[in-house]
Amino acid sequence: MAGAQGSFKGGNWVAIADGTEYFDITGDFELTITADILSKLLAGGMIISGKNYTAVSVSIK
Repeated sequence: MAGAQGSFKGGNWVAIADGTEYFDITGDFELTITADILSKLLAGGMIISGKNYTAVSVSIK
C-alpha cells in the first residue's frame, strides 16, 4: 500500500469531518459516526475515495 491515501466525504464532495479530507493508509482504517457525521450521512450520503488501495469490506457496528 505504498502511497495509499483515503478520503471520507459527504455527498457534496466536502470532507465529512476534520481530518478525513485525505489521510495516509497503512492498514485497516475506520470512521466513528458522530451525531454531526450522521446528520451529513442522512442529508447526502458518503463518498469513500482515495488512491493505491482496494476496499474489500465495509462493516457497520
